Amino acid sequence: MYDSGHPVELAVRRWGAGPRRVLLIHGICSSAQTWWELADRLAGDDITAVAPDLRGHGGSPQAVRYRAVDFAADLEPLGSGWDLVVGHSLGGLIAARAAQDAEFARGMVLIDPVLEIASEDFGTVTAANVSEAADPPSPAEIQAENPGWHPEHARLKAQAARQASPHAMERTMEDNAPWSHAGLVDGFACATTMLGADPAASARLDPTLGAAIAARQPLVDYRLVPGTGHSVHRDRPDVVIDAIRELMGAG
Repeated sequence: MYDSGHPVELAVRRWGAGPRRVLLIHGICSSAQTWWELADRLAGDDITAVAPDLRGHGGSPQAVRYRAVDFAADLEPLGSGWDLVVGHSLGGLIAARAAQDAEFARGMVLIDPVLEIASEDFGTVTAANVSEAADPPSPAEIQAENPGWHPEHARLKAQAARQASPHAMERTMEDNAPWSHAGLVDGFACATTMLGADPAASARLDPTLGAAIAARQPLVDYRLVPGTGHSVHRDRPDVVIDAIRELMGAG
């Protein structure tokens, strides 16, 4: 393990070789390869898509500490001045932390970012994340819960869960408690689109919170995507691609 105060060297996947650069930050108990569909479509738009495995996930090392600021520090060797950063779930929180540096990104798309978890829900959410890594679901189980997903999403999500460390899942939750991080959005200096999942289908970003953030932060646009679960990019990749193209001026 690395010392708790040091960044780790992340495993990184790349698609495309275009002049514009997009950074893709996955969620908890996931991995870089789960971005395959969005990344391939971005490469078709003459964009270089870069996706790291976060510490404790995929092919990246374990660590002692899993604060959002530690995850963000791990991204620094990948560079700054990203044309766009896309963050899902925990990745949305990490992007929000990294974006406190105004040079980090020119724009962001945050997919159902987990910015707030009520104290009464924290134990249940923590247990679910640890259980997913300790006893990973099969691709068939994931597909059954998400019949609209491409089968490759189910396969790669199951593989990512098998690679994830239960220790990392537990520490990620505990090291960021109390989970009250919506204030980070007030430090944004770039245009940001927040895509919220449907509260009737496992949303992690409460629509009331999303609307409140957008009301006080003129650089943030909150959009509810009806009928989508927490993984909006797997349920409706077209919506995410459209939001990316809009911010990058390619739509």
